[in-house]
Amino acid sequence: MSKTDVNQSDFFVAINSPVEHRRNILECSRNVIESLKKFQSLESLKNERYNEMSSLKSNIKELNKMLSKLKSKLPKTKLKIKSISVPVKVIKANAQEKTSVRPDKKQEDNKKELTEVERLERELDDIESKLNQIS
Repeated sequence: MSKTDVNQSDFFVAINSPVEHRRNILECSRNVIESLKKFQSLESLKNERYNEMSSLKSNIKELNKMLSKLKSKLPKTKLKIKSISVPVKVIKANAQEKTSVRPDKKQEDNKKELTEVERLERELDDIESKLNQIS
């Protein structure tokens, strides 16, 4: 290439308000860097979460092994837990009369949920009392 070919292929374009364009480019670069920092922090959180989940899984496996060993060491019995019925509450309808109120289906569902927890607590109490009687 000769000098004339280089001069003909080179041309320049004027940019109006170059400072404003430079400012916009720098702001975009700053936003990209901030986004990359956030991404990096999310990646580190993801790695930490993975590590914690792995340790929890290993702990659960170990606990299951221990539980199976414990079950194998305990004696086998045919003890049954007695069920306890809950009496229906009596509520005053008027100031003069007392009437019994039947629970609605929603209330029965709530009682069923509560009774599940109560049942488990009672079972635990029964087991503890039986252990106390044995020893």
